[in-house]
Amino acid sequence: MAAINAYWGRDLEPEQNAYVALVQTLGPRSLRVMELPNSFYTQLGISPLPAEGYYFEPFDYFLTEIRKMPIGTVNRLYEQIREALLHPWQVPQYPLVADWLRYYEPLLNRTAHLIDRPRFYRPVSGIREDLGSEPLPELFTTLMLVRAYLSRAMLHAGHGFYQLAWEDIFTALRIGRTFEKGTNPFDRLYGALYNAVACGTLGVYLTHAPNDAQTWLKYLEQLEKLPTEFHLADAVHIYDRAVALQRIQLIHRRGTFASSFEEAQLPVPDDRELALLRRELDWNEALCTCNRILDEIVAAWERQNFQERQKELKRVEAKYKPLANMIEPFSWEQVIERLQQGQRQEMARMLGAKVCLGLMGLQERTLSVAHRSRQIERLVQMGMALAAFRDDNGRFPDQLQELVPKYRPRLEADLFSGQPLIYRRTDTGYVLYSVGPNGRDDEARTSRSNPQGDDIVLRIPYVWE
Repeated sequence: MAAINAYWGRDLEPEQNAYVALVQTLGPRSLRVMELPNSFYTQLGISPLPAEGYYFEPFDYFLTEIRKMPIGTVNRLYEQIREALLHPWQVPQYPLVADWLRYYEPLLNRTAHLIDRPRFYRPVSGIREDLGSEPLPELFTTLMLVRAYLSRAMLHAGHGFYQLAWEDIFTALRIGRTFEKGTNPFDRLYGALYNAVACGTLGVYLTHAPNDAQTWLKYLEQLEKLPTEFHLADAVHIYDRAVALQRIQLIHRRGTFASSFEEAQLPVPDDRELALLRRELDWNEALCTCNRILDEIVAAWERQNFQERQKELKRVEAKYKPLANMIEPFSWEQVIERLQQGQRQEMARMLGAKVCLGLMGLQERTLSVAHRSRQIERLVQMGMALAAFRDDNGRFPDQLQELVPKYRPRLEADLFSGQPLIYRRTDTGYVLYSVGPNGRDDEARTSRSNPQGDDIVLRIPYVWE
């Protein structure tokens, strides 16, 4: 853990670290499930935050703890925060959401200016023995912070302040991109989620904002200047390698794969089995196996497009799954029996494979969410170019090619198929979509459609998909 903190935190001043701005906004109550050691703040280069202070709180906490409303009432009102993202609104429609936003307005304004920093580093706290179970409770509070900016954007739009609305949407997108710079896969997974939520509200904005072509193109340029490529290879190379090393150490220490998650459900050896395991297993081979598998996973993540990454990750999983499942169902009694038969290296490779394949589930979920998020962003970017075209020409184009070169330098391909995006004009607007992870045109049907599809869709007028 010390090595990870030294690596990610090297040559980093607090003023360069977006996480410092975030944690000073959210405060220690966002981490209320645990008490962070002073060393956590020392790693950030700041003083420990006081327990009480003016910090941002989620909508439900604000209503129960600050406005002292009964929990039952709050549960019935919670739907308002979701509805406030769906359309422009005014204070009488959602007075409690407006109260929440007004109460935290100084924090929202301050954070919007401070979050634009070049790096994002959250120290590993060391509270839990297993690095892969490091608690990250502020991820939910940050989601509520993103929703605060987006609901305020729709409040601005409801009063006709469309530039202010854009600024709040852009801040929400910037928070997502900031998390995608994070040091572990969880940060990057949630960063992609924040981006997807923000793009939904941007779709609403596309429907209602009466911007001229010049303004749409200016906002599009701002959006395109945000970092666009999602990299997980470096997080896997450093963070997941450290997790694998630590889990091998946990097996050596007490015969368990992790302190939580599904690996922890495996049986634990008794004292005799553990002593024999420590003595007979080839621990160097277990570590080398982890490194070999992770080298292949990193190489898969360095592939240039979704199809290649997905294909290579599935190849790695298929290659090592038989090794990881050599003993099925798993039992330490069988491991010990094979060690006594002289299979020291075989059992070491099996445990190394089991550890690494246990990490791949999160990696694959992150791959899917990240690419969906990036494709949604590409759709709304195209939507901004389409809005500019409409302002200049009084109509949407018949074909996307009409956007080139004035509104788009080129037409980007569908991330999932490598083919052009699918575009159709409708009586009231248009539908623009990607075929999604399954690579098949489902006629603009999404997971919420009946029958279900897998497409990623932007409809104008906007409909949440």
